Order: sequence, then structure tokens, then C-alpha cells
Amino acid sequence: MAGKYQGVQARISESNPLAKFVLCVAHTLNLVGVNAATAEVAGGKRKKKRFFDDKSEDESSEISQHKKFKLALLQVNDRIEAELERRFQSIQKVNEIFGFMSPKQLTTLDNKTLREKATTFANLYRDDLDKEHLLK
Repeated sequence: MAGKYQGVQARISESNPLAKFVLCVAHTLNLVGVNAATAEVAGGKRKKKRFFDDKSEDESSEISQHKKFKLALLQVNDRIEAELERRFQSIQKVNEIFGFMSPKQLTTLDNKTLREKATTFANLYRDDLDKEHLLK
């Protein structure tokens, strides 16, 4: 949730509703890795002492370890996919507001569409921008 409702993000949004939140890639992937590592360690079994002739249990634990690894890998992949989706949604929100200012958009958009987007932007940030100066 990234503090969306009770954390720092919520407090910043209270003081400035126009502030936009964009996820940090490095921090998100670090959280995923730490979560996956702690989940695997917490669920692990304690090994009991084996004698030299106990091979059948060793083979079954090797298969079990392989299944555990696959499960952990799938969990990490699911988590990464969810985080990427959240990040993509955040970037889309920012792009809806500021996307028309990119050099490609400025050169390809017709004047009418560009003026509409600039007007919407100026209305959104009316306390910070001079609308007449922006739309000249």
C-alpha cells in the first residue's frame, strides 16, 4: 500500500493534494527480495541428524527442496508482477497530467488538442501557474 492511507504518502497528500507519488524501482525490488527471503527462512524445517546409510530421506528432501524453490520463485514472480502493475499505474497517472509536455507530443499534437491539454493543466495548477501566460 506504500502508506497510501496512513503513511507518509497520505500525510503529503493532505498537505498538498497535487503531489503525485511515483514508486522507486530499487526500493520496491529490495522489499520484494527481503520479503521472499524471510518467507522462505520462516517456513523452513529443522534438519535432524542423519547416519551414513540414510539415503532415502535425503533424496526426498532434495525433491522437497526443489519444490520449495519453485514455489518461492513463483511467489517472487507474482510479487514482482504486482509491484510492476502498481508502478505502471502510478506512471500512467503522472503521464495523464504531464505527458503532453514531452517533445514528441509537443511536435505531433495539433494546436487545438495542445491548447485543451494546457488549459486542463493550468486549471489543475491554477494556484501555481498563470493561465494567460501558459496559453499564449
